[in-house]
Amino acid sequence: MKKNATQIKEDMLAFSCPKWNDFPDIDLYMDQIVEYINRALQGLAMEEPAVFITKSMVNNYVKNSMITPPIKKHYKQAHIGYLIVVCILKQCFSLNEVSEMIELYRTMGEDQIGLHYDRFIAIFENSIHEIFETDQLTYQLYTDPSNEQKLMDSAIKTVVYKIYTLYLLRKTEKSFG
Repeated sequence: MKKNATQIKEDMLAFSCPKWNDFPDIDLYMDQIVEYINRALQGLAMEEPAVFITKSMVNNYVKNSMITPPIKKHYKQAHIGYLIVVCILKQCFSLNEVSEMIELYRTMGEDQIGLHYDRFIAIFENSIHEIFETDQLTYQLYTDPSNEQKLMDSAIKTVVYKIYTLYLLRKTEKSFG
């Protein structure tokens, strides 16, 4: 069922994605990771219920080396983080483009993955909240961003503008309907 514009706006303003330290401390099986991510991203849905990821998608991402294979069928925190970012970015970008962006993060250092994930989510959440509160997007975390930071910021803004555009479309449908 389609959400109306008011519900979309309320959901976006209330949206909060799990931070790295909020991830489960235990390893997850495939069913659990799919359920966890779909539940975590429900606030971004334009329709209910929304499916952001399936078992087949996870298998495809592993097969195409977007994420590392699970260890003895167990998915770890890094898998959760990468999959949430993939689900957010794939709303606007091809899987090849998302894969390139993910690879860039890997080159920045696996030991910093939690920090990079939390920074990505902070920029995404702040941007979503700002555009739905003010109808504009000016949020910027960095004063002198590197090319990688510009790429991340630009990719996030692209997704945020798409979500906002769909919201405005829904709002316009209501006024013409």
